[in-house]
Amino acid sequence: MAGNLEFINSFTSGSVTSFNIDNIFSDKYDVYYITGNTGNTDFTNDGIGLRLLDNTGTVISSTEYDLARLNVYAHLAFAETRSTSSTYFMTALMYMKDNPSAIGAGFSMYIFNPYNSSSYTFLTLQNVGFDGGVGDGMFGTKSIGVHKVAETIRGINLSSGETMNAVEVSVYGVK
Repeated sequence: MAGNLEFINSFTSGSVTSFNIDNIFSDKYDVYYITGNTGNTDFTNDGIGLRLLDNTGTVISSTEYDLARLNVYAHLAFAETRSTSSTYFMTALMYMKDNPSAIGAGFSMYIFNPYNSSSYTFLTLQNVGFDGGVGDGMFGTKSIGVHKVAETIRGINLSSGETMNAVEVSVYGVK
């Protein structure tokens, strides 16, 4: 894979529970790099989840996602998590549970073949956050995933059961 990034667009949410980042994929690129962060959201229970948008802009919430993740804790033993036939790519894309000092969270990911209607959509992802419920500490993850339906994907959705504030996302095409 070549390494030249071409900026497509950036987005910032207000105070919302669902945030569509739409019309970012096209037939111009096979690979996309997406990065995001938030610094002022403190969740009691939920994190920010990641789903895809189909070719009509509808959130794909069916059991079409598989994910394997290595949880890398600063204060606990590492742990592996796997999910198959999930309704989300990731349920803790950005996670700041019981985070009184509002330490930020962020992610970076590559998405492969989202616009190709003949291929599954794949991703590699890494993120960092804070979990006050698991020993009060920072953690990161390294993940791989697949959306198991060959269809045109035109965007992503970030959502939470709690309010997200000022989530910033930048999208690049990889040449």
